[in-house]
Amino acid sequence: MSFVLFAGCEYFGLMIGDRRSVTIDGKIKSNNEMKVRKINENLATCAAGTEAIIHILWNSIFSKSNYSNISYNECISLLSRKCESIKSEYLELSKNEDLFTNIGIMGIKNNTICLTVIKFLRNDIQIIEKIFDTENDPGFFFFTSGKYENLSDIFLSEFYKCPKYTIQNIKSIFYRVTHKECKKDITINDSFNLEYIKRTDLIERDKIIIEK
Repeated sequence: MSFVLFAGCEYFGLMIGDRRSVTIDGKIKSNNEMKVRKINENLATCAAGTEAIIHILWNSIFSKSNYSNISYNECISLLSRKCESIKSEYLELSKNEDLFTNIGIMGIKNNTICLTVIKFLRNDIQIIEKIFDTENDPGFFFFTSGKYENLSDIFLSEFYKCPKYTIQNIKSIFYRVTHKECKKDITINDSFNLEYIKRTDLIERDKIIIEK
């Protein structure tokens, strides 16, 4: 399983994810898996789900340094082409096996924080974009996988006890949730990595300080 989330608002976007990976039969494979990666100052990505899909579509691209200057739109186009190239094979395999996977790309487009999610479903591959362009439009997206998907509900319940939309608050809640829940589910841990991007034009204009 994986627990990875995106949080986005008018001023910043962040991705944070636990660092445990397990085999199909539930044995711990690593406690240092990087499920969130920053590509450049305006672009970051995350993934959760089936290891084979992530390896083909995510690790094979974002582990290479030659993509460090790629833009948000170029990144979406690159992944869309990759998805199209494996779509027929994926749909055939997914008839007999649950290959649930989510890949996220957050970036800045037209001076706006954006998130594109690639969802691998049993009968389709969907690409969805959400734009965060007003102060009234903050939101979360959860890249969970595995049987223990109520982590998103647990996180939101904790967040709304103290609904402060800052990097520090989101990071603290993520740690508290994973620290508690990893005692029940060995497929996640309370180690994590976090990456964020920010709208420097708005932060400077509105004198906003982003808590880290």
